[in-house]
Amino acid sequence: VDGRNYIRWMNDNRYAFADAPVGRRGEVLVPRRSCAISSRNKFLRQHALLKIKSQTVNEETGSDEWFVCDTGAGVHPLQIDLYWGEDEPRGAIGRQRARPRGTWMEYAFEVEVIAKR
Repeated sequence: VDGRNYIRWMNDNRYAFADAPVGRRGEVLVPRRSCAISSRNKFLRQHALLKIKSQTVNEETGSDEWFVCDTGAGVHPLQIDLYWGEDEPRGAIGRQRARPRGTWMEYAFEVEVIAKR
């Protein structure tokens, strides 16, 4: 609508159109730098800067520093959801619709995470 291609959650069951993908508090999401955590995570918080020590993640994304821009109940408490950016879906059926075509990485286990702030 009017050049705004994204939907943003505003609070209290309200939504608005946005110019770019944004996090929970309106921060513009940066591909391969922004991430989301569970609202039930006991160790990490919104706006934390994370260093993710994982060869798999680093080789696939080119980044080991991530900024927590979003939280949600749909993310597992031990999961960090990395924002890949705009990409075509890997496929048209099932889980492939939610996976970006540009990567085959789905999970990285036994990852060391350091909260820098």
